[in-house]
Amino acid sequence: MSYWHCLAISAAVIITAIFLYLVMRWRKARTAFRAMSLVATASLMAGVLLGFWGMHTLNAWMRTDKEHTESAPAGSTNVRSTVPGPRTPTADSAPRGSGAASPIALDSASSILAAYVAQALAQRYFTQTPGGSLETWPQINQGCRLGNHEPRSALCRAAALAANGWGDTSGIPLDEVAGFCNATYLENVLALCFITARRIGHPADYGAVNRPSVADPTGIPETDVVAALPGRHWPGVRGPDERTKTWGEITAHCARGVYAPQSPVCESAEIVKHRRRIEARVPYAKVASFCDVGAINRGSEVCRTAYRVEQSRSFLAR
Repeated sequence: MSYWHCLAISAAVIITAIFLYLVMRWRKARTAFRAMSLVATASLMAGVLLGFWGMHTLNAWMRTDKEHTESAPAGSTNVRSTVPGPRTPTADSAPRGSGAASPIALDSASSILAAYVAQALAQRYFTQTPGGSLETWPQINQGCRLGNHEPRSALCRAAALAANGWGDTSGIPLDEVAGFCNATYLENVLALCFITARRIGHPADYGAVNRPSVADPTGIPETDVVAALPGRHWPGVRGPDERTKTWGEITAHCARGVYAPQSPVCESAEIVKHRRRIEARVPYAKVASFCDVGAINRGSEVCRTAYRVEQSRSFLAR
């Protein structure tokens, strides 16, 4: 007999014993019988609710642990498995917590944070393959591993990033990101494509920080950004497993380094967590990155403003 069956049988026996005790001992004392019945019923309801909550918590913990394991499998923690390059840190070696801004900026002069590109790629649910079929990134990534697509192609590189690159703190060369934009793996309306077009042809030190880490006096008021971000439960962010994530799941993954803490998804989750509503401004590039990864609705006035500024900067740079 299963252990879980024993628990259910024990609970039934206890409830039956309590019921018999009430009927046999307190049946004639109606006031006491009524009070004890109410107490027993309330206790039973509380126990059932606690049981449901416990099972939900256990399932959520097991699901999070499974996703963490799948995102960093033993012996295969390198997101760039299809293309040689810097290795991606595992969840154990990745930075912990949001902390200070990383030296590898979201928008540097010669490369872009890999996690930013991965998170933006994952928001496009279906992608057209060379064969003409529409597949999700996990499906394409599996096809690349099985040899159905050219492993070193831009398609396979994009699929590997979308499926496994959310914790990648290295940089993606601008010409590679431009290739994703040209192939429409990234929508051309994204600020990511504007930034890439603006930076190509302007080489600079890899660690150069183009996006300020403090409030930009010409950015968007933080109160507007806070108001544009969804509530504490369901953001619009689609995770690498093609499932929409809650802010709680995102925050947990960012704290463990499964998602790069300096990536747009983690930075937006940090704002939702604190909701400071202070009189400060958030840089246009940072707000645009929130829109790119689905943290803010791209049709909102906040995203339209951020995209308009980034697009105008790209035109002025040409």
